[in-house]
Amino acid sequence: MLPDLSQLPLHTGSKLFEHVAMSGGGKQKCRTHKEPIVSKGDEDATQNCAIDGYLMFKPVVGSGEPVDYSGKYIDVEVDEQVVQLTPLLKRTRAEADRKSEFERRHTNWINETFPIVCDRGEGLDPVTWESYGSELAKITEWYYLDEDKQRGHLFLQLLDTRKHKIKMHMPFVGEFEGRYLYVALVCAAKGQGYGKTLMKVTEAAARALGCNGIALASLSNSAGFYFSQGFHFVSKWDGQKMNVDAWTKTVTDANGKTKTILDPEKDPEKDVGRLYQFLSAAIKRLRA
Repeated sequence: MLPDLSQLPLHTGSKLFEHVAMSGGGKQKCRTHKEPIVSKGDEDATQNCAIDGYLMFKPVVGSGEPVDYSGKYIDVEVDEQVVQLTPLLKRTRAEADRKSEFERRHTNWINETFPIVCDRGEGLDPVTWESYGSELAKITEWYYLDEDKQRGHLFLQLLDTRKHKIKMHMPFVGEFEGRYLYVALVCAAKGQGYGKTLMKVTEAAARALGCNGIALASLSNSAGFYFSQGFHFVSKWDGQKMNVDAWTKTVTDANGKTKTILDPEKDPEKDVGRLYQFLSAAIKRLRA
């Protein structure tokens, strides 16, 4: 008996970020994705996931028992060079103290380098210390500035206990149940490939701290990069990995190496429609 495809459902999903938003992938309790921003209502992060981004997670293998580095420098090796992460005081210190401490140490970086490495491109304001410094001071435990070449910076937070995760309004179930490192902010100057280096620093720090993963909230224009670095989308509701295979494609580079990348604008409904038409035509030929 040949299958009857007349009732095959064609409404399989939506474009990638709409799907992730509806599935609980936003950092906030949002359910929609709206870009570009055209109204004041679109700027509400509790409604529009595009504002604060989408949770992504990368599993890592720690270096043994968790180590207490709170308030201490962390030295990690990346590309045969030692990189030192600087503590922004201990997490028990007041936000105002932490903010003023960073400002005291890095006035020039705040004024001259911060907006350059965090430039978001044409039509978008850069991320600045003035606009985001208070939030960073609240959550950052370690940071790294590429002071020699001024190519970028990295701000990290350790989420180690359920109590601390709840206090920081961060997820704590599923893949977020264990000890993980959260990327509060990462910025790299465009065209230099330095973002990959900063992610290597993050992964080395996660291992040194005995974490089982790295989490971050990615904006839509950065998700493809993080996906290429081994991150996947995770639902805040249950901490489970999302299947986004319908929004990927395989490409081949100039060296003949193939890889899977995100294709956010891909429409799965069209793919199912084409499959329906192909199978229907094949069945008609078989029945003739």
